[in-house]
Amino acid sequence: MDWSTDVSAADWIIERLHPFASDVGALVPEGFAAYARILHPAWRTEQGQRIKVRWADLAREKAVRVDPTTQFDDLAPGTDLVPPSVGTLERDELDALVEILADHTRRADSCWFGLWEGYGWMRGSPAVSEFTPRRRKGFGRARPRVIEPVAPPGPRVQIPERPLVLYRGPIEAATAFCQPPTWQSPNLWWPEDRAWCVASEIDLESSYLGGTESLVDQLLHDRRLEVVPVSLTDPIHR
Repeated sequence: MDWSTDVSAADWIIERLHPFASDVGALVPEGFAAYARILHPAWRTEQGQRIKVRWADLAREKAVRVDPTTQFDDLAPGTDLVPPSVGTLERDELDALVEILADHTRRADSCWFGLWEGYGWMRGSPAVSEFTPRRRKGFGRARPRVIEPVAPPGPRVQIPERPLVLYRGPIEAATAFCQPPTWQSPNLWWPEDRAWCVASEIDLESSYLGGTESLVDQLLHDRRLEVVPVSLTDPIHR
């Protein structure tokens, strides 16, 4: 993945977005045949194992159904569950999505990835340091290692309230920042041919996608993901 100064590559998205925080169309642009909401899983610990919990399982316990506007807190208020990740896909969901999306573009070799510039790790030292254990006379000591900024100064994609640093690479590069100290999927990404667009807004427990009807249909039937069909005018919630 390479940092890009060609932020004009995102102009088509900015031109098609709805007003900030208004609805699904504020996250993914107009112009696609179908749209979907990818629900980030919650977690519980059983016998020392981290177990994934789907929204549909919680909804079933409450005898309700998950719809385009369901909020996680409506399904599991005050529980001991670890809530869904906010603003990022889990690595296994991201891997599954990359695999599927690669078959729905002619340019899997060339994709654009936008990440919000406000993350501390994007700025490097002193916001982020990595500590390496070191033993000396039986005592553990931590030695800081300076982390260089991954977001050089330069132009940004001017999404309202969410300026993005732009990178370019093959579709597999979507996982480039899924390692310490980041664990972050792209906040906005799409292929060169604009066949689809994925958004993981920094404050939301879901990701949204626009693409073809066949893509959304495949996502709805893939058991590795929990997906709900949405429309551009559906309101967005945490």
